[in-house]
Amino acid sequence: MSGYDDFDFRAQGNQPGQPPASGAAAAAQQQGSQMPPAAEQQPAPAVPPPPRTAGGQLAPAAPPSGQPMATGIPAAQQAPVEHPPMFTPAPPPVPSAIPPIPAPSGGYQTQPAPAANQYPHHHHAGAAVQSAAEHVAAITPASQAKLTSTSGVRGALNKLGLGVGMSKREQAHAELVNRIRTPLAGNYRVAVITFKGGAGKTPTAAGLGNTLALFRPDRIVLVDADPDSPTADQRTLPAPIGVSYRDVVEHAAKIGTYGQMRGFTGVTHQDLEVLPGGFSLNDEGMKAEDLAAIDEVLERFYNCLLFDMGTDLRGELASTILERCDAVVLVTNTRKRSIDLAAQTIDYLRTQGHERLLERMVVAITVERPKPAIDPEEIRAGFSRQLRPVHIIPFDPHLAEDGVIDVRLLAPKTALAFEEIAASVTEGFSASHIRWEA
Repeated sequence: MSGYDDFDFRAQGNQPGQPPASGAAAAAQQQGSQMPPAAEQQPAPAVPPPPRTAGGQLAPAAPPSGQPMATGIPAAQQAPVEHPPMFTPAPPPVPSAIPPIPAPSGGYQTQPAPAANQYPHHHHAGAAVQSAAEHVAAITPASQAKLTSTSGVRGALNKLGLGVGMSKREQAHAELVNRIRTPLAGNYRVAVITFKGGAGKTPTAAGLGNTLALFRPDRIVLVDADPDSPTADQRTLPAPIGVSYRDVVEHAAKIGTYGQMRGFTGVTHQDLEVLPGGFSLNDEGMKAEDLAAIDEVLERFYNCLLFDMGTDLRGELASTILERCDAVVLVTNTRKRSIDLAAQTIDYLRTQGHERLLERMVVAITVERPKPAIDPEEIRAGFSRQLRPVHIIPFDPHLAEDGVIDVRLLAPKTALAFEEIAASVTEGFSASHIRWEA
């Protein structure tokens, strides 16, 4: 190792690669190392790094020109020492493809306007402007949940976790339920009527009311408005509740909340509320003024009001109900006499000025025996020529029991028939039926 490696060049003022000066030369170096004033200071020349040997050691400093080196080799025979450059010169500038922007007269430079198609998301003059909703309308989730089947073979496969979708029949039933759940604004009154006893009017009213209450979130009440044979509570409620419409008429002025009203009604398993008629041999039954008082109370707490009417459609009570109702359900069975009276009922309503009820009339054909004398489809075809919907309620042992009707005990076809009747009734719910006081 050379003795120059550990020498402090900065303290002695020597340049790297040179031996330390001595005597007068050292004094001269110290005197010249003092910095001149700022005005006279000149930039120091670039000093190349000290040369090194092949082993990485510092090479001895080159003597003055014409003198031999310490190795004893003449200077003429020594190879010149090539020092590495201090820095790599920068490459020549590459001509740019973008022409230079001339400076305006104001002394500053401006950027040129972008081309019309350079930013396609920007709007330009004369272009049609799309809303933000239109831009994101096509964005949809990568996968969406879907309803799966719950019955039949598909339902069995879904219990294994296969995720089989609904069948066409299940999809049709889902659409039917959506129709039943049509939103209702205000109140809607439906009268279940017939001109002959024994046609199945009360079972139809009970099945319709329970079906509406099963699928709808509204408050629905069934009013037994049959003055001659009020049996609606017997076909709907598990046990007598000990009150009737007479108690509502008596306390009408005191009923101010729904909780108070609930003290006068019974409720079925499907949350249908029933206001009993309260049959009594010592009472003439419900009158027109009683119906008016009851209706004024019920309309404050219920959205849909069903009236199980009597067979006398020509009395004052029937006229009061029909004037207040928005739709009617006409019931007939498969017997010839009942069919003829149902047709006469349609003509009677037309002559009495109830054409609006005919526009929203639904005909229900009840099959009272397993093998009817007249084909129900033939009856349906006869009424369908002049009316909108006609539905057939098939024979059902549960309806023939003459007891409390529970839609959970009905055959699937019978339950479906009541759902179709309910969907036909709720078609009128799409319009607003809020009655404002003058």
